[in-house]
Amino acid sequence: MPVFACLSVTVSAFLAIFTSQAWTLAFAFHQSLVTRSAEPDEAARALRLTRWQRFRRRLVLSCAIRGDQRARPEVRFSRGIGSFVAAVSAAERTDLLLLAIGAMIVMVVAVNVLF
Repeated sequence: MPVFACLSVTVSAFLAIFTSQAWTLAFAFHQSLVTRSAEPDEAARALRLTRWQRFRRRLVLSCAIRGDQRARPEVRFSRGIGSFVAAVSAAERTDLLLLAIGAMIVMVVAVNVLF
């Protein structure tokens, strides 16, 4: 019985953390869908794109997180990992972008293990 209690607490904590993160992304995606203009959709229909093509090319690409578009292309380490990701994305440095994603993964795992 104590093993089941420990497992249920672990599963409930995991679900609480996952849903809190997933809801934020779901609401952000929904907001980006609601606030986008209708003209590109009309153009996609005029070009007779299929539903899948419209979803892939218009919705997914327009709702991607792009960061601050005013970020300078040079790489700066002093403002945090978010600005670093925006800067290396603007500079099209895929190697540094993968490094930043790896650093974020390591940080999330380390925080989850420690706390």
